[in-house]
Amino acid sequence: MDKNTSKDQLLIAKVSGRRLIYDDGAKQSLSADGSTVYNEGRDSKGFWKVENGRFYSQWPPSTHWASYTLTDRIEDGKIVGVTFTGERGDSFSGVFTE
Repeated sequence: MDKNTSKDQLLIAKVSGRRLIYDDGAKQSLSADGSTVYNEGRDSKGFWKVENGRFYSQWPPSTHWASYTLTDRIEDGKIVGVTFTGERGDSFSGVFTE
């Protein structure tokens, strides 16, 4: 297994099947089948994937896959969520919900 494949598997395991609440109150669920629902007052359905150590999301009808670096969000020494940082340096952070 090459380095990118193992990193991809770790990132997938970290977010697959998880729900996040972002700092702005928006919510997102990331299903294991690659579908996602983002809610900021209404549901938006899209897709996600991990390739070459990066997280990608797509929101139809757009065919564009936005690319993000994923880093752990750590509070009191524990991983509580993730921060997504886009190619232009924009970032947003959320905590995992149970």
